[in-house]
This record gives sequence, C-alpha cells and structure tokens, in this order.
Amino acid sequence: MEKYSSQIIPHNEVEMLKAADYIRKGKLVAFPTETVYGLGANALDSAAASLVFKTKERPMNDPLIVHVDSFESAMKLLDIDENLKEIYKMLTDKYWPGPLTIVAKANDDIVPSVITASTGFVGIRCPDNEIAQELIRRSGLPIAAPSANKFGHVSPTKPTHVLSDFAHNDVLIIDGGPCSFGIESTVAKLFQESPAKYLIHIFRKGGVSEESLNETIGGSELGKRTSIRVEARQQIAPNMSTKEALAEDAKPKEAPGMMLKHYSPRIDTFIIKCKPEKGLLKDAALIDFARIHEHTKDEVKWYKDLSEKGDVKEAIGNIYEYLRQAEASPGIKQILLINMNSQEVISKITLFKDCLLYTSDAADDSLRVDLGGRRIIKKKKKKSKTKK
Repeated sequence: MEKYSSQIIPHNEVEMLKAADYIRKGKLVAFPTETVYGLGANALDSAAASLVFKTKERPMNDPLIVHVDSFESAMKLLDIDENLKEIYKMLTDKYWPGPLTIVAKANDDIVPSVITASTGFVGIRCPDNEIAQELIRRSGLPIAAPSANKFGHVSPTKPTHVLSDFAHNDVLIIDGGPCSFGIESTVAKLFQESPAKYLIHIFRKGGVSEESLNETIGGSELGKRTSIRVEARQQIAPNMSTKEALAEDAKPKEAPGMMLKHYSPRIDTFIIKCKPEKGLLKDAALIDFARIHEHTKDEVKWYKDLSEKGDVKEAIGNIYEYLRQAEASPGIKQILLINMNSQEVISKITLFKDCLLYTSDAADDSLRVDLGGRRIIKKKKKKSKTKK
C-alpha cells in the first residue's frame, strides 16, 4: 500500500500557487482561519469532498462547511428567495468575514450531496483570515473545510496540530501561525418557517452570540418577522438507551457539530464542579481558569491556567492548545477541566461556557456532562442476582 506524508509549507507566493493547484486537482490543503485550521478541498468536486471524509475519518452524515470569499459567491451555491437573500445579506454585511456559518437551501445542481449529507442544506462562511481568502481566490473555487483534525479529536489551532493528526496522509499544510480566535464559528440555519415568518436556528454556538444576531436583524421590517431559536446540540433524554442514542446520532445532520461526541481529547476528560478528590489528582492534568483551582497546582501532575487574569479571549485562544498539551504529557491518565457553569466562573465569563463540548469516554462513567450543562446518561448494566 502506498504511503503519503503531509508537509507544512511556508506562506509565500510560490507555495500558495502550489496549494491552489492542489485544490483544483482534488487534493487536500489545510489552511488557517481566524477560528481553527481547516482541512480544505474543492467544494464542487464530489470525489474531493469524499476524500475529506475518508482522511478525517468523519461520518458521512456530518456535513461540511463551505468557505467562500463573498456574499455573491455564496449566492451561487444557494436556492433561496428574495426575502431570505435580504436576511442573509444583513448577516453577512455584519459578520463576514468572520465566525458565522449560515446554513440555507443548497443549489442541488452545483453543490454535491456529499457536502450536505443529503439534507439539501449547505453551511457557508467567509473566513476572516488573509491566507484562507487568498487560497479561495487563487484556486477560483469554494472550499469545503471542516476542522483539520481526526474526527472527534481536539480542534487544531496550529499547523503542528494538523501535522500530528495527518502525518501519514497527503495533506499540504499552510503555516499561518496560531489561529487568532481558537473557537469554531457559530452555525445558524436560515429558512422560512411559515408564509410570513422566518427563523434563524442556531445549531452550534461559537464566535457570534444569539444576542448579537438579534441586534443585527431586529431593526429592519423583515427582521421583525424573523425569530431566533437555539438548539446548540441534539438533546439526549435521560431514559434513552445507548442503542437509541447511537441510532439518533446516525441520522443525517443539517449542520456540523451536532454529533454526540465532538472535540474530545484521547484520554478521559472530566469537568470538575468542586475541588477534586486527591485520588483523581495524582495522575491528572488540571486546566484552570482565573486561578480558581490554583490551590491544587502542586497536587496534580500537570497544570495550566487558560487565563490567570480571567480574560475570555485569552482563554478561548488557549483551550485547544492546552488540551492537546495535556493529552500528550507523559503519565497523564485523565484531564480535569474547570466547570464553566459554576457560579465562580459565570461571574467572569459569558461566551466561553457555551462554546465547547468535552466529555469523558471512560467505560465505567455513568454520567457525562458537557460545558453547556446538558447531560448524557449511560445506563448501568443490571447486576445478575445469584441464588444462594
């Protein structure tokens, strides 16, 4: 079997021409955005898009985000009426380039079904990064690009993160340094709910808040007929069995980031709500915020603070890097991440607590909690009674 090796290339004209040629030929290019690194391919080429799924080991029911350089480029990929175009334009005028992905009805004659997971809807965004914009322009194509990591792993904010996950694949990685924001885009679906009403449905929280979206559309007459609904991830009922949850997870998704497992380190990761027991600390990595658990620093094997001064942007920029550092540190058996729903943290942070999901994969863990406070219950196996 032929083996490939990925490589990191510098950002210069010669290498960018090479990267654009890679895209046109149906190959993969990892590039920086303001959020995370993306694993890019020609969005109009079914085979190229399929290669993204294969290389990333991503389920085919999890659609891809398409990156464009303008509102006009996005319109070529969509099949929406004039009112939806007006709302779309309001959003793009405010947030593009930037961390907002807008999901709308795809033009099925242009957008391959593999991109949309056969849902008929496509998520599009315009990245706020000069290298990403340059790659789109030089290739002359919209670029489909999920985060450049193996499916379910921690998102990459540095070129070395991408190389770590795809060292043995044929991926050209453009070195754009660390990403400036470090959290994925907000994903919102735009559609007509009834003849006179429109809906913006937030599937994934990220760089653009619900409050900001409300302010942006609220002033116009059409905006007054547009409501916003939030459902950041699929909800799992406490009485749902593992089999039922997996069956629900296998259904086609209209937007990325809706799977049960998402952005998880490769070792067990727990969200701590109080001071952890000493037994947990011995072989643990502790990721703190605003020095809340600094008193346990000497009791753990590895310690980092997302932001000692409680700065939200600094914390957002560090989270993925620290999770990767922690899982790669020798002797670490579990990662302990500060609970972003605790009152201590909420008083200092507003956006960050809604952006991320990390859960434990421990086989004996009966309760998994994400940073949004939602719970996924694993049913414990009933012990068989032995007759005396």
